[in-house]
Amino acid sequence: MKLFRKITILSLLVIFGACQSNESKIIDSEMNFEVLQVNQQQVGDSLKVTLNFSPKENRISGIVCNSYSGELTIEKTKVQINKVVSTRKMCANGMKIEHNLLSNFEEVSHYMFDGNTLELKNDANKTLVKARVKKHE
Repeated sequence: MKLFRKITILSLLVIFGACQSNESKIIDSEMNFEVLQVNQQQVGDSLKVTLNFSPKENRISGIVCNSYSGELTIEKTKVQINKVVSTRKMCANGMKIEHNLLSNFEEVSHYMFDGNTLELKNDANKTLVKARVKKHE
């Protein structure tokens, strides 16, 4: 009986130890990201797209071709992005990514953040924007 109990306990420890947490880390301070994908479309190496969260100031900002900024409301992993405005210069590449990024902000309802990768998601849990923490230059 003792052997059965030890095997059961050991099995449960192995099972629970193998499970990974799907919990998102909370963004509660300023963070800067490099955008990797918008609607599953890769951002090319020639284009540097940034996304900056400033939750204490309730601001989101960044650069694609143009600079943009808007209102940011975060409550745990729920997020709303509103009133996004941008400058209006034309550029050879990046206009489609910029348009998709800015229009996706309206659909974002929550995020997942593992400490390195940020995914902005809609109510259907579809990843709209994927980014990683920007490395200091």
